[in-house]
Amino acid sequence: MNSAKGGAPDVSPVWITLDHGRPSPALVDFLEEVRPYGVILFARHLEDAAQVRELTACIAEARGGDVFIGLDQEGGRVSRLSKLGYVFPGASDVLSNPETARSVAGEMGSVLMETGFHVDFAPVADLGPAGSGTGLEERVYSHRPETVIACCGAFLDGLCSSGILGCIKHFPGLGGSTVDSHEVLPVISGTQEERETHLEPFRALIRRVPFAMVSHGSYGFLEEGVPASLCAKTYTLLRSLGFRGIAVTDDLSMGAAEASGPLGDRVIAALAAGADIALWVSGQERTLRIVERIRKDPRALAWMSALTYAGDDAGEPVFPGRVYSKRGNSPGVPSVGSGYTPA
Repeated sequence: MNSAKGGAPDVSPVWITLDHGRPSPALVDFLEEVRPYGVILFARHLEDAAQVRELTACIAEARGGDVFIGLDQEGGRVSRLSKLGYVFPGASDVLSNPETARSVAGEMGSVLMETGFHVDFAPVADLGPAGSGTGLEERVYSHRPETVIACCGAFLDGLCSSGILGCIKHFPGLGGSTVDSHEVLPVISGTQEERETHLEPFRALIRRVPFAMVSHGSYGFLEEGVPASLCAKTYTLLRSLGFRGIAVTDDLSMGAAEASGPLGDRVIAALAAGADIALWVSGQERTLRIVERIRKDPRALAWMSALTYAGDDAGEPVFPGRVYSKRGNSPGVPSVGSGYTPA
């Protein structure tokens, strides 16, 4: 693996998307230029299984295998695989049954593995009830933390059994929000003690997952008016719970983050706050401009170095098979399929 100036890994601390779903020399050039830590695909990128395998193989080969390819595949209303003809139940359909959650995730994981993915941005560990207009309808397992813990843990077990890495979301919990963060900023009141019930699923599972997605909610106990994804206290709290994986922002192009400035400013602010990876959705030309800005930032070396593995092969980036954040001071996670430690 090549290293950038100063010994940092030759990778940008970003998770980005693509303009289209067809492999091409231009796509390879784009990926070689951006050098993303991850690529997220959406339903618009998926046509059929053969096309998806061709696309994910192109992405992986362009980066020499050094890239995570992810998909939002919760089941139910968030089911990108429906484009390929698959229908999977969502959290509300599981009816609080962990064994059903495990089985569904195992089946989804098998399809993801067969089509070249590494990461599923699921499960949702937010507490219900999910009010109308919050964007969480049908996506939460229960209002009881013990049920959410059991179902999320089983879901992660199912993914793990298929060799897929999970990502718990949306830290520190969107339960209790009244608006949709895709559109506007949720303002969530309460002290940390009053929000402890919402933190319980994360507290129980956070040491066992390779990725955690940070929400754009604004929390009174963190920093009022500021999305959690852009707040340093959020990442301090996340690490204090024992998380040693990769902290990824929710999509920074979402409406909840718009008031925090132009997209490029949000990306820089998230990394400066403590995110390991800034994730956003934009066209490739805009992505190139933002990545160039990241590289020119005097803190870029530190951001890239946070993605190294401090083990026998210190200095190498962490890709399929290791997921690790240097910020976490952990011995690391040894292999794909064991990024989550089953109960």
